[in-house]
Amino acid sequence: MTTKEVMSFLDESWISEKTSMICSLGRTAQEVYDVSPNQTLFLDAMGDVVSTAIGVALGVAEDPVIAFDTDGSNLMGITILSSLAALKNKLQNLAIIVFNNNILESGGGMKTTDVGPNWEHLGEAWGIQTVQVTNLKDLKNSFEKFAFKELTYFVVNVDNTECVQGDSTKDIDGIESKYIFTRHLERVKNEKILKPCLKN
Repeated sequence: MTTKEVMSFLDESWISEKTSMICSLGRTAQEVYDVSPNQTLFLDAMGDVVSTAIGVALGVAEDPVIAFDTDGSNLMGITILSSLAALKNKLQNLAIIVFNNNILESGGGMKTTDVGPNWEHLGEAWGIQTVQVTNLKDLKNSFEKFAFKELTYFVVNVDNTECVQGDSTKDIDGIESKYIFTRHLERVKNEKILKPCLKN
């Protein structure tokens, strides 16, 4: 199962005009960009995806939010689990997808860790529903069962080794993405977020 295959499934069945997405960098960003460049906030740093997604999910309340993180990035921001645990009853509109390929893809392919974490035990420690899947059938079943019903970590084991390298078409950075994403949020909430500067 590749990241592209996961994104194709989500695009067909779960991503609507009201869906807001927060995304990590690397191949994940490219595959998400191919599906939904204008509804996604692309972050240029690791470790902040879930914390940013929490803020967006609280802000749009009833509308779906998907956090697309990677194993390396998620482990860098692992302290957010305490906030997730405290807020989980207010975050039923948030689905967290961690693309787990066990390598730092953007950093040249070195291993994320020598000993892979037990993601489900990590979730249990904080009382957060965590599902680990290795194929599309299990992902579809798990998403149908849990997505946007209770806060859930979907740890999706992917293998992108056969993907073409250097195929990036994403031509926006985090700064431009912020403005594009803000306009998306304005449409979702039907209100202005970025307003003209007041001048004396």
